[in-house]
Amino acid sequence: MLLSGHATYDTPAHAEATFATSWTLDITLSGLVTFHHPDGNIDLRPSEVLLVKPNRHKSWSVPPQAAGRRGRRPGRWEVVWFIFDVQNHMLRWLQHPDTRAGYIRLRLRTPETAQRVIAKLKEAHRMATSHHAGREDLALHALEEALIWCHYDQTGAVRNLDRRVEEALRFLHANLHRPILIADVATACRASRARLLALFKRDVGVPLMTYLEQERLRRSQRLLGNGFLSVKQIAADVGYSDPRYFARRFKRVM
Repeated sequence: MLLSGHATYDTPAHAEATFATSWTLDITLSGLVTFHHPDGNIDLRPSEVLLVKPNRHKSWSVPPQAAGRRGRRPGRWEVVWFIFDVQNHMLRWLQHPDTRAGYIRLRLRTPETAQRVIAKLKEAHRMATSHHAGREDLALHALEEALIWCHYDQTGAVRNLDRRVEEALRFLHANLHRPILIADVATACRASRARLLALFKRDVGVPLMTYLEQERLRRSQRLLGNGFLSVKQIAADVGYSDPRYFARRFKRVM
């Protein structure tokens, strides 16, 4: 089962429910909401995600905004929400420590991840409420992508990279199959050669050309394990024009 909604609530909006077998997910797009829990309330602010496990009583209310000269102003909460059943393969993306028993609040570490998660959840809602024959499967796929981004964000695998380093990584992965010069990468991300190399080493942890070779050899290792392509074909697929040189580098590094 998958149900979703995109709504805006004004104070004193309130709701509560218990879902015996389903998880719920809420992400605040704007405003503020308070979730009430026996062990203490949880405020959910913009770009924060709340996951509630099955068979947990869920209760929330929209509080007024901070007091001004004319008293407390009405509050407002814009949210995208989901009620969904979890399949076994999804469980590893939901292994987060509880903020309160049965409640998991995720504060996404980078603005880029927050944007990706919000975009995927909005897409999941659009699919779930669309006319497409496979709408629930398509919605679940987008929801899973959002959960994966949340998982890797919380493990620290998603880093806050400089824009030029992000562009360099995209260029490298899109062009593994052809020879790449540092000048090519610098041009693609509109940075000087020296500046790019310094930023890349700082953000990624290894020199740019070392990273490029590591990614090429990782891909070639997967292709060799498949057994479908010859060594010559694999060498060409990962940007080595000389299969003998490729074989030497593979043996030495891998």
